[in-house]
Amino acid sequence: MKESKQKVFLALWPENVLRKQIDALAMSFDAGGKPVLAHNLHITLVFAGYVDETKLQCIKNFAKTVKADPFELKLDTLGHFRNNIFWLGCKQIPDELSRLQQTLETGLRNHCDYQPEKRAYTPHITLQRKISKPVSVELDEPLIWPVNSFSLIQSQQGKTTSVYSKLAFWGFK
Repeated sequence: MKESKQKVFLALWPENVLRKQIDALAMSFDAGGKPVLAHNLHITLVFAGYVDETKLQCIKNFAKTVKADPFELKLDTLGHFRNNIFWLGCKQIPDELSRLQQTLETGLRNHCDYQPEKRAYTPHITLQRKISKPVSVELDEPLIWPVNSFSLIQSQQGKTTSVYSKLAFWGFK
């Protein structure tokens, strides 16, 4: 019998108040794409992909050992990727975010046989997919995100879109 695998990633997962603010901001711009559902908004730290139960447990065991300092993320830039993704991000990436992402990627590579992506890490929240009108704007009023935890998220394909579920989360120490 073949063991089932889950599609998972580590992410920054906004609280509901910020999530609603991000969603309202996204809806105020017309990029001509398919909006990401509000309950799916996040910043991916490490995309682990499809993992079996052993690797999932390894990710959880490593993640609970990670020490990080809380930080503030200033979401102040809207942009697009060539693959037609409209996103919200930050002009200045906090050092704490870079350290957290690198710690997680290195730890999963060393402990859980994770193969990192080849492209450079660009922290962002995907707002729309398959856009037809590129948007690049610096916001007058940034959204401020006090970051003090990260989460393990499972991605499952729903009828029309992916559905994300929080499997675990870890506060900063």
